Amino acid sequence: MKKTAIFLVYFGIFSLLISHVSSEAYAGVIVCERNIAYLRCNKPQRINILAANYGRTEGGHLCPSKSIKNTNCLSPASTMLTKWKCNGEQTCYISASNGVFGDPCAGTYKYLYVKYICQ
Repeated sequence: MKKTAIFLVYFGIFSLLISHVSSEAYAGVIVCERNIAYLRCNKPQRINILAANYGRTEGGHLCPSKSIKNTNCLSPASTMLTKWKCNGEQTCYISASNGVFGDPCAGTYKYLYVKYICQ
């Protein structure tokens, strides 16, 4: 029997979502455009990126803005770039910006979502 507990905690500019399913845990970080995501694992564990997207797949309740023209916005290279920067590290900072990921939907205020586990 799987048990799931979801906790949503706000830390100013970004949210941290932690979900426990059985004995595995993953963390999800959401950070609004032009801010920096901070990923962290306790010693001796290391970051293992499961998925990432820089863009927008949700409406205005997430990183609210008047500049939301597209909610089907995905940056195909997000996971690969985030893995390249963060996999195997104990801590990782990554900027939610067009400079890092390109601009997958011009005119739309975006956010970076990263899902990872500590192993």
